[in-house]
This record gives sequence, structure tokens and C-alpha cells, in this order.
Amino acid sequence: MLNWKEYTTQGVKSVDMCAVTIFTHRQKGIPIKAIHLQPRFFEQFAGWAQKKMGRDLLPDEKLQFDEVNIELGDRLQSTPLLIELWAQTKGIA
Repeated sequence: MLNWKEYTTQGVKSVDMCAVTIFTHRQKGIPIKAIHLQPRFFEQFAGWAQKKMGRDLLPDEKLQFDEVNIELGDRLQSTPLLIELWAQTKGIA
């Protein structure tokens, strides 16, 4: 997990959008399963990940950012990113 006190912006819009989304949802206690990025933002994120890892991504390799899956969304989605949440069940006490 990231140390959010030491996190600085990366200068890549897609990475910074994911970071802000994950951070704000963690503060609210809402677990995120995945973030679906529009194709242009997903390519941007994948390029940043390749640069950070120093190698090319494998075709079936999954991307994660702070334990949240980053997935390719649809180019027709209405926002640059869509958030998929984990199902929450509330116990009856």
C-alpha cells in the first residue's frame, strides 16, 4: 500500500486521477474493486506503468495501483473513469 503522506503527483493525468479516487474512497471507508479507464487514459496509465517497471507489459498482465485493479473501459463511457466497488454486506446484530 502507498504511504499517502509521502505521495506526490506523477504528472500523468490518468495516474493522478486514479490516486485521488483511491485516496478519497479510502478516507470514506469505501473499498474499490477496480477503476475502468477510457482507452486513451488506460494507454497513458499503461505507458506510465511500463516506464516505472522498466519493461514492456505482457498481453495478459493485470495493472494495479495500490491494490486496486486498473482495467480498460469503453470509449463511450460518459466519464474518464468508472469505479467498481466491492459488494458490501451488513450483518444483522
